[in-house]
Amino acid sequence: MTRSLRRMVALCLIGLVAGVMPAVTTEGAGAAPTPPAAAAKVTTTAYQGFVEPTGYLEVGLRNTAAGTIKVTWKTTTKTKRIVRWEVRTSTGRTMEQHTRLYKLKNKRRSIVVPHASLVTPASGAFTFVQVKMVRKKKYGPVGKAPTKWIKAPVTVTPTATGTAVLGTFNVRSWNVEKSKSEPYSWANRQDYVYPTINDSGAGVVSIQEASGSDDVGYSNENERQYNRIENRLAALYPAADWQLANSLPFKTATQPGNGRQGTRILYKNSEYELLDQGFFHVEGVAASDTCWTSWARFRQRSTNITFTFISAHLSTGNDPKGTTGKYTKARLKQANAILDKVADFQAARPSEQVFLAGDLNSTIYTPPDNAVHRLLIQSGWYDSLATNDVMNGQYPSTNDFDFPVVAEPLRRDYIMSKGPLKGSYWYKNLAYTKAVNVASDHFMQIAEMPIGEPLP
Repeated sequence: MTRSLRRMVALCLIGLVAGVMPAVTTEGAGAAPTPPAAAAKVTTTAYQGFVEPTGYLEVGLRNTAAGTIKVTWKTTTKTKRIVRWEVRTSTGRTMEQHTRLYKLKNKRRSIVVPHASLVTPASGAFTFVQVKMVRKKKYGPVGKAPTKWIKAPVTVTPTATGTAVLGTFNVRSWNVEKSKSEPYSWANRQDYVYPTINDSGAGVVSIQEASGSDDVGYSNENERQYNRIENRLAALYPAADWQLANSLPFKTATQPGNGRQGTRILYKNSEYELLDQGFFHVEGVAASDTCWTSWARFRQRSTNITFTFISAHLSTGNDPKGTTGKYTKARLKQANAILDKVADFQAARPSEQVFLAGDLNSTIYTPPDNAVHRLLIQSGWYDSLATNDVMNGQYPSTNDFDFPVVAEPLRRDYIMSKGPLKGSYWYKNLAYTKAVNVASDHFMQIAEMPIGEPLP
């Protein structure tokens, strides 16, 4: 589903409701120069979905103390005209992924249901809920309310000897441009990219698609896009002393350097000392799709706390609906390679935290499901969005240069944590809804995460 289509649905969908038998449950697989202005801070516990027009069926969602969801609804339709109610939960907004169906008698106006599959307190994920009324045939067709969503309740309060503000930002390669005169060319975006990164407050940042070549007029000879970003940040913000963990092309004896070279790690040398760095690669669906993944180990200068940070950009592309095809298989292969590398890091330093940040190209719309994120949650990772202090969480992490941006919980950019520490202090999506000061087709994401030792 394209962003334009999703925007049209979100703006125009009206709940046409009309209209439960003992409950039956079934389950199936299924956002220097002035940076872009962020919207007002949103802090919420229940994290209920964007309120869409509902016609004459009003649906409410609330997390319970037990970690379940209480679904309530009101209707002006007379009960005698209703055959039953159907309440569905899913991990995706299309209600096709890991779906559960509850059939209820016509008099019912509420039900308590569990969160959808792997929508756990650590996941930062959403359960999508749809209420449908089945009417008697002579009173009209089946009607259903627009899908609503709610995040799993957060159960962890992070406590540690230190914290780190980390970020991820897909800056979009200048190689994909047809002309510098395009409204969202690097010529028009670059002056917003640099302050977005510096003013975010992050000290370590994963960047993706910074792979622009040195022959298109934006840089000097042998200065790739990632080098250009490093050099301009250093010139604009000398006190921060921005540096790349690795400023050379990725290549090995068997891989000459094809694929996504722009997956890099930027850090403030004023705040962090680079202790070690490296990279590895996993093939994608083609030679040009090689997934280069970079990593770096840092010491925070103010606390002497050390941690490892991984920057990733997995294969893009969607398989046919309901299938696990070449794109999903490629992403899972790449994600598993990252998990293997992390296992090595943790075996060597079990008390250190490891972070993964980047564009994972896995979303609530990705067929057959949000496979990479689900794999990470199953493997014990903590999603930084799993916090009660969220800014602009109602907006997607991408804009696709399609404005105005509307509210929907679409993420393909993540900051994840693995190690002895759990929790996230806060999360910010640096989203903007209008085509002003546009830095990229992705919004930068930042989070403050615990590092060091747990506090008693």
